[in-house]
Amino acid sequence: MANLGRIVSAFLAALIGGLSVIAGSSVLLKITAPNYQVLEWLVVYNVVLGFASLFIAYKLWKQPDYKGPTAILMSHLLVLTILLIIFFDTVAPDSLQAMTFRILIWSAVLSITYLRNRNEN
Repeated sequence: MANLGRIVSAFLAALIGGLSVIAGSSVLLKITAPNYQVLEWLVVYNVVLGFASLFIAYKLWKQPDYKGPTAILMSHLLVLTILLIIFFDTVAPDSLQAMTFRILIWSAVLSITYLRNRNEN
């Protein structure tokens, strides 16, 4: 079970990180142009956290640790809160859905990491 937890948590972290880097970079490099107003700081945030996710995926593969997944999950929760309170009139619904999806994925990664640690100890 511990091996499966390691595989799933690292895969989810790498998947969400890779998707964030690809999607965000294509917008920043003007390869794709969404048909809604883009908050450039949010795209930059998503790319930076995408790269951080890839790094954490590697670390999760090597050794389960709560710090990385917790930091990313808390960061996404904070940004979603800011979007809902301050930028609600300007943020695209797609951005809110994407951030919610990231939160769900990181919640799963954190849960799997917890279960993996509990089973190994």
